[in-house]
Amino acid sequence: MPSSYFLNPSDILNKNNMLDYITYENIAEENRELLLSNLWDFEFITAPAAVFFPGNEVIKRRLTSVQLSPGGSIGNVQATIRGYTIQQAAGVSSNGTVSLSFIDKEDQAISMFIRDWQEKITCMDNKFMYRKEDTVATCRLVHLNTSRIPIAQWTLITCQPSNGTISRPFSSEENPSNAGDINLDLNFEHMHLDWKNIPE
Repeated sequence: MPSSYFLNPSDILNKNNMLDYITYENIAEENRELLLSNLWDFEFITAPAAVFFPGNEVIKRRLTSVQLSPGGSIGNVQATIRGYTIQQAAGVSSNGTVSLSFIDKEDQAISMFIRDWQEKITCMDNKFMYRKEDTVATCRLVHLNTSRIPIAQWTLITCQPSNGTISRPFSSEENPSNAGDINLDLNFEHMHLDWKNIPE
């Protein structure tokens, strides 16, 4: 079959190629690294003053995952003038939540930390409440690259628990399973995000 029966791709691309950036060299970006989900560090900058705190070393060793849900919703102001609705973005929220997953051990240090924090917010037996200033924390989450250089840092200010699940899945099975899974959800009132520059 004559070759003239087929279109030559280069003839078309030379005339109209809106996707000319799709090449290996452009997509690879000189081997720029991807963002990896397992390179992170979390710690309490300031622990709640009235609460038993096991220390950041225990927190770091037993913390298995962090899920950050930062604020960022943008407000909207509208005005209708002669049948036209005009909109203007105004205001950005800076609060949010962070969910922590732990694996606790026999000393139950994480369990006691969460339980005591709950009790200091409101005692279950008599409903006594400690002051807010003594039950809030400041936390820091850092994302790193493969050279373990920080690339982003979130400072979470005025953190208090919204939920602390301490469950114990007992069973009579021959082969036991881990019973130390614990989740702690924290609400924070304000977040400061610091983008870190990476040295060339």
